[in-house]
Amino acid sequence: MKLKKLLTPIIAAIPTLSLLLMTCSPVHAVTTTKNVIDDSVFDNYNSMSTSQIDAFLNSFPSSCISSNKGFRAIDPNGYNPTNGYLFGSNVTAGRVINDAAKAYQINPQVLLATMQKEQSLVTGAGGCSTLGYVGAMGYGCPDGGTTHNYSSANLYTINGHTTTSVTGTCVNSKAKAGFSQQVIHGAWLLKFDRERAEGVVTWAMINGSWDNSDDLDTTYGGYMTKGTYQRCSSCAATFYDGTATIDGASVLFANGATASLYVYTPHNSGNNHFVTIYNSWFGSTFAPHFQARFSAQSASPTIVQGGAASAYFKYSNTGNMPWYDDVSAPAYHTYAVHLATTKPINRHDPFSSGWPNAARPTVTFTHVYEADGTTLAANQHIVSPGQIAEFDFNFTAPGGMKPGVYTETFQPILEGSSWWNMGGVSWLMVTVQPITFKASFSSQSAYPTIARGSTSAAFLKYKNAGNKPWYDNTSAAVYHTYAVHLATTIPINRPSAFSATWPNTARPAVTFTHVYEADGTTPAANQHIANPGQIAEFDFTLSAPNSMAVGMHREYFQPILEGSSWWNMGATSWLNITVN
Repeated sequence: MKLKKLLTPIIAAIPTLSLLLMTCSPVHAVTTTKNVIDDSVFDNYNSMSTSQIDAFLNSFPSSCISSNKGFRAIDPNGYNPTNGYLFGSNVTAGRVINDAAKAYQINPQVLLATMQKEQSLVTGAGGCSTLGYVGAMGYGCPDGGTTHNYSSANLYTINGHTTTSVTGTCVNSKAKAGFSQQVIHGAWLLKFDRERAEGVVTWAMINGSWDNSDDLDTTYGGYMTKGTYQRCSSCAATFYDGTATIDGASVLFANGATASLYVYTPHNSGNNHFVTIYNSWFGSTFAPHFQARFSAQSASPTIVQGGAASAYFKYSNTGNMPWYDDVSAPAYHTYAVHLATTKPINRHDPFSSGWPNAARPTVTFTHVYEADGTTLAANQHIVSPGQIAEFDFNFTAPGGMKPGVYTETFQPILEGSSWWNMGGVSWLMVTVQPITFKASFSSQSAYPTIARGSTSAAFLKYKNAGNKPWYDNTSAAVYHTYAVHLATTIPINRPSAFSATWPNTARPAVTFTHVYEADGTTPAANQHIANPGQIAEFDFTLSAPNSMAVGMHREYFQPILEGSSWWNMGATSWLNITVN
């Protein structure tokens, strides 16, 4: 039984006439626009952490649900269409509220203000009764409804004592009775109505243990905002003027969040009370027109002098206006949102080679995501309130940059307007390393025995232990750089008597025979470039002249960066060659 699917308003029962007026509002009355709360504020499910909520509750000496009072309740940790809501062990009220907020991506401050509006549990101003706990959010309590008695239910716990029965509650179903049961049902209904009021029939929280797939087949019966929308996925699209009659007057709902609050409490007085509570505790229910909140970023990069590393930042649009980038802004004749350097704003960045300019890493969105941070938005060049913009760019370290750690600070700005300070300041610690060409010995062929006038194959393998790639004669010509060769050494460039088939008497090999990954067996993608950590193999032939003295000869080798000062890359190795 899908108990959560009772979609009529649950704080006060709406008479049949009012239900008709949802879609047939009087056209003769003066209509007032209602905007109780912005969608972006309503959806800000990261506004408080569990510890912050608990600390907030503990700031009220008489709070009914503070950890100081010893309050605990079962933790909502999942939902599925077969079993309904699932709960875990006892946790603090802050954990219950935060987990419900995260589950349905609704601002926990909205839940706190609603709870205070309904039962005053946050401050304890109305006392701490069993009826108050059991109906904490007023969910399933229609005006004029009957009372109910329930037993054998985990309703809430105080100082280790669990209350399991209640008499005379307004809550019309046992599954909805109890503190945690009220919080999770209320969070779902508020967010479901907010989405459906704007015609979003595809919204359903399906993530991990939260399988609300039955929401997709639900027909919404609440207020609508203005537009042509469906009430269910199979319903015909219908135009709605976005108005309804509230307390005898015609109102126009400005957004889905406002419509949701009025579905929950279809009276001006209740919603005015909600706003008063929210404003006194958390500030305005309206977001600034242009505001950004940091969402995610790449790991702090390490760059070699003269090298580059990719990076990204993600920011949520927590304002109430869309963002446009350089692609979309011209079409809408508006300002564009760019990623800018800051601290100070428009700081000339030393890593800016390849950027649009020295203070703008990028002027377009690489990706735009929905609020979950993974689902791509329909338009990849417009970030609506609640969505997330990703900016990708490169850090490039000049060749002569001093090695060290650099703190690079950025934020989104509305280019060309006074809204440069949208917030969302973020930073990366960029480590610049000096260029190092270094080799470490990996393995080699067995010591050979050669008859005079004969030859023997040999190989040496070296790991690139530096921080720059090695190129051989084949790839160096493509990249216009120095090549790594196998050279004789002790002393360097010593002419070898075994060099008859070599490129010259001091170079056994000038190309890599093979390049392997760090395990020494898996071939690398490019057989002519050995990146840091990879292993290069040099194969060559030892030729013993007819006149060579019989006995053991030791030949020393090492990789060198040909034509540069990096001849001493280390990893000197040798072969003991026995000549018969």
